[in-house]
Parts: sequence; structure tokens; C-alpha cells
Amino acid sequence: MRIKAEATFHMTKRELNEERERIKLSADTLEDIIKINSDFVKENNIQIFNVKFGSDIRYELIVPEGIEVSIDNTNGKTEISDISNDINVDLTNGNLKIENTTGNIKADIQNGKVKGNLDSVKSLNIRTVNGNVSLNLSDKFSGRFKMETVNGKISKKGFEFRDVYDEKKTFKGTLGTGDAEIKIESTNGKITLTKKL
Repeated sequence: MRIKAEATFHMTKRELNEERERIKLSADTLEDIIKINSDFVKENNIQIFNVKFGSDIRYELIVPEGIEVSIDNTNGKTEISDISNDINVDLTNGNLKIENTTGNIKADIQNGKVKGNLDSVKSLNIRTVNGNVSLNLSDKFSGRFKMETVNGKISKKGFEFRDVYDEKKTFKGTLGTGDAEIKIESTNGKITLTKKL
């Protein structure tokens, strides 16, 4: 497994000339769970680097095939691409982007949206509290869909489902052979399916 960290900060001239640690990064790999922590240095209870001004830290993890990936992130976005591993994502105050993933995907999002571009998956289970779910699916995508929203709407553009149950806030239907279980729930947000061009 490879971990790459890249940090971008906005500093004053005085801060550039100071020899002091501005950020602390640590990766604990002693167990089978890898924990990555980032801490900004604070002075007089005022954060020196304010994320609002474009300062951020990006982590890139390259994961070998065959291991389950679990991501727990607070106050940051997560992007997952070109991976066949099983994935479990738990985000608070952050968006999720999924590109060309084919394993079992489970995502639980508090205050964030989900965008996906998928050809196939083994299974997909997405739950958002405050956020939309937008999936762009291949015309060969196959699955048994169950979608529910409390305060939002469900939109399915360009698909021909069979075995359909369609109510205002609930939709069930099957695409293709229906070999994947697809469950999408949103409390305060829309669910939108579009077909890849």
C-alpha cells in the first residue's frame, strides 16, 4: 500500500520566514487498520491556516486488490476510483465521488452529497442524511433497485426498469439481470439516476 500526502497553505510573509512546524501528519500502521491524522498548529486559539482560504491536505492511497477498504473521514471530501475492492465509507461533513468501482460499496454520509460514475458493482448501499445522490450509470448496469427519500424526489432518466413499484418517495425496480443489490436512501436530498452517453 502506498500513501501520499500533499498540503497546500496560504501564509503571510512573516509566517513563511518562521521556522516552526505548521502541520502534524501521522500514519499509524502497526495494526491491520491504518490511521492517518492531520493537525494544524494553533496559536492563541486562532487557527493559523483557515481552510476557507484554500488551505487543504490531500491524501492519495493506492490499495492492492483483494483487501477490504474502510474510510472514516470528518470535514473533507473523499474520491474513490478504479478499484475492485469492497469499500465501506463513513463521512461527516464531506462529499463522496465514486468512479469505476466494481466491488461491494457501502456509504453512510452525514451532510454531504454522493456522485458516481459506474458500469457495474457487486452491491451498492448508500445512505445520506443531508445530501443528494447522483449516479451516472452505464446502459449495461444491472441491479435490483430500492430507493427511498423522505424530503426529496427520485429521478430516473433514460432507463427501462421492470418489476416496478413507483410511489412518490419510494421506487423499486430491476435493470438487466438484477444480479446486484442496489439500495439508496436519502433523508433530505434528491436521488438522481442518469444514463451514460
